[in-house]
Amino acid sequence: LRLAAHARAILDAVEAAQVEMGIAAARPVGRFSIACFGTFAKSRVLPTVIRMKQSHAAMDIALSELEPVDALEALRVGRCDAAIIYAHSVVPRTITEGFAIRRLMEEPVSLVLPRHYEHLPDRVELSAFAQSDWIGGARESEGYTLTQRVCATAGFAPRITHSIDDYDLLLQMVAAGLGISF
Repeated sequence: LRLAAHARAILDAVEAAQVEMGIAAARPVGRFSIACFGTFAKSRVLPTVIRMKQSHAAMDIALSELEPVDALEALRVGRCDAAIIYAHSVVPRTITEGFAIRRLMEEPVSLVLPRHYEHLPDRVELSAFAQSDWIGGARESEGYTLTQRVCATAGFAPRITHSIDDYDLLLQMVAAGLGISF
């Protein structure tokens, strides 16, 4: 690992010198590995990887589907070059490593309800759903913790009847009336 760290520094210095002297490769080449959680990988990373492979065939881009904790560990030990992770404001993530961190985007968390709730007023208190069945993330996951904490701030403990981490499956289950979720 120490030798790899030195090699990376040497290769970075050579690349910087090539750029400075105007002899850098016209097209990106080499291997670049990304660790990312599944939903973002499907919607954002995969289309980018496909475009990169079409326009820069010499690039070898490797994508690994990993949840944030595992992605950070892969980055820490050098199994990937970049990690795309998420954090919820009510489930903060402390990153103590010396990583360069860039915020890519922010998205609100939405309450997802089956269609039979469509006649609700625009604003409703979360406590109105205290007796509902909830679909949370798998136990010990951030989705599970998010559901527990947000409902606790509304004054109730959610009855989590299904534990699902895949958002596509979760949305299908909500649409089928099997519960509500964030």
